[in-house]
Amino acid sequence: MTNLNNYVNLSQNSYPAKTIEGIEIKPTGAGSGLLGLPGDNTPPSRFIRAVTWTQTARPLENAEEGIYEAFRILDNFQLPLGPDAAEGSEHGSDNELMRSSTIWTVAWNLTDLTLNFHTQHNRRVRRLDVKKIDFPKMGSNIVYIPLDEKKEQDIKEITPKL
Repeated sequence: MTNLNNYVNLSQNSYPAKTIEGIEIKPTGAGSGLLGLPGDNTPPSRFIRAVTWTQTARPLENAEEGIYEAFRILDNFQLPLGPDAAEGSEHGSDNELMRSSTIWTVAWNLTDLTLNFHTQHNRRVRRLDVKKIDFPKMGSNIVYIPLDEKKEQDIKEITPKL
């Protein structure tokens, strides 16, 4: 929490132009209010980004939009595979050894009781509707649902046929 004191200047509003000795100095583009936001994968930097993005979230009209806003925010903190990334990431696709890389990202819709997620291998959002599960009928059975049918991104081709 002490680290937040180093970032009290962060804002969702861009900095205004200044005039120095008759010369107008302007920000180089949108987003200057977040100048200095740390971008590395260390826990303190990810915490600062989490606070910043949650405090600057846009107003939402419904829970469905909230799910996509949650993913937009959460995607800023994923720990990738590869050198100098997450602990255990050098083990490739052996998920049992990837102790801290981001395997999946989850956003609950508490209004509609749905679990929404995407994975490291496929960014398409998938949904599990808890209201559609007949829990008494399940009894003590444990149902396993694979996160990915295939560990690859499904890409939809949209090139127009002329």
